[in-house]
Amino acid sequence: FPKPCTVLQYPSIVLAVTLALHCVPSSGFSPGSIAVLRPSVQSSCCGRGPPRKTSVTTLRAEAGTEKKKFRGPGNPAAAALQTSTFGDDLIDDVLNKRFGAGQAFYGVKQSAEDKDYDAIADEAKDFLAMREVRQDATLIIGACRGVGGVASWSVIKAMQKDVPIRILASDFKQAELAFGTDGANLDIFVGDTTDDDELDNACDGVKTVVYADEGSFPFGANSYETRSKTGLERLLQVAARYPLIQRIVYVSSGVQKGLRGGASQAMWSAEDLLRASGIPYVILRPTTMLQVPGGASKVEVASSYAAQMPAGTTTTAMDVADALVTCLVMDEILAKAKARGGALPNLPLVKDQLTFDVWNNDFETAPADAFTVLVKALATLPADGQ
Repeated sequence: FPKPCTVLQYPSIVLAVTLALHCVPSSGFSPGSIAVLRPSVQSSCCGRGPPRKTSVTTLRAEAGTEKKKFRGPGNPAAAALQTSTFGDDLIDDVLNKRFGAGQAFYGVKQSAEDKDYDAIADEAKDFLAMREVRQDATLIIGACRGVGGVASWSVIKAMQKDVPIRILASDFKQAELAFGTDGANLDIFVGDTTDDDELDNACDGVKTVVYADEGSFPFGANSYETRSKTGLERLLQVAARYPLIQRIVYVSSGVQKGLRGGASQAMWSAEDLLRASGIPYVILRPTTMLQVPGGASKVEVASSYAAQMPAGTTTTAMDVADALVTCLVMDEILAKAKARGGALPNLPLVKDQLTFDVWNNDFETAPADAFTVLVKALATLPADGQ
């Protein structure tokens, strides 16, 4: 019988393997893809003889298995592990002429070494896991949909007050351009409220969720109903799985909004879902918002059940964000006091069920201690139903 042939006896086979590996639609090669290609190469080479041992790792095809869902912050598109595989080493040996007598000039073949490719991959995973994620953070939803709105201003002002923040963003690059590098100022979780798994990933480990997403059209993927109500409904289902979530803050509207009032109707319907959930909440109902910078006039708040907001008033996204972030800071102070233990000091508190209107008093300039004024005003607001 003739001797079993090897890949080294047929340089054309080496070239074929290299070209085949280059055709794999991926920036890196997986052990599974190599396992699929190698048997066909061996059978076409000679059709007999035992398969060549590639490494201590048993490579096997994983075609048809479910892809593991991405968890944690960061960009999923850039989070794939680019680790060394047998295919990478084989191509490197071919390109650097390490086969045959070439080893004397270009070094020992990498593909001939007994590498544990699984261990290499595990080491890379451990390196990625070293990234610290902010604990007990506040998740803000809607910050990258309509930059310059209440959500984006809330992110900026919350970071200024040292509130640990994470955001849910469908576009990772846009989020970094708006708020800085992921992990530096805040944690960026890629996803959308239309995807349950992505929403679950973002909610894991947070204690407060700010829902400020808003639809732009009467119908479609970005409709009033989809963004303002259905997304909140999904959030409530996810929040039920995470008892750490202590409050949901929802940005609604105190006036008719959208085509034929469609936007405000969806928001008010979503309010009822939030109140019925049993989760502590704050609902902000701003008046008509102008697309201008805020901070010039005094921000007023009053219980929505008191009907104190004057007709024809206006506000800005920046001023509404001031009221929203003040609530977050008040909760943050309370949480830190509880963590220290002992008797709680007499702190101004935000009620567990609170709906209030927000508008600007154009007859009064913003006070120098605007934050303190807002804290006092919010602490005196009665809970819903009182």
